[in-house]
Amino acid sequence: MCIGNIKPFGLSLDLSLVVAGAAVTVVALFNTLGRIGWGVIGSMMDGKKAILISLVSTSLVCLAGPFAITGSMTFQIFAVLAGFNYGACLVLYAAEIAHTYGTERMGVIYSILLIFNGFAGFLAPPLAGKIFDTWGTYTPAFLIFGSLSFLSIFLFHFVYEKGRC
Repeated sequence: MCIGNIKPFGLSLDLSLVVAGAAVTVVALFNTLGRIGWGVIGSMMDGKKAILISLVSTSLVCLAGPFAITGSMTFQIFAVLAGFNYGACLVLYAAEIAHTYGTERMGVIYSILLIFNGFAGFLAPPLAGKIFDTWGTYTPAFLIFGSLSFLSIFLFHFVYEKGRC
């Protein structure tokens, strides 16, 4: 949702076109750096713990973002955190799937995960745009998607069991 709406979100906050447009690059850059950073973090701790930390961080950024952004600087910090956190998805999940289920099952399991990631990436941006068109603000979209992310913390923690699939 953030990636597809970062520029319109910035414009909705009355930020300049340059600031809002630059956020697209900031998200992309920190998505790349997030993959490296989360890879390092994931190599230093249990995979499940690293995934839980990334989900908590993502939830907090989504839930706090609309209230914490007060100008260009905090908007760019939001873009940094959103990009960095998204980088965790592809790195941590792939490593945990390979570690837990073995590389021979990774192709099937990770493919299913990526299909759902793509499904969310296809639906969330236009849904957030529709929410903005209806409410005149992205705040409800961030609260909805942040709450879903927060719910995923509990689902992942309590449903996920190593080695079962």
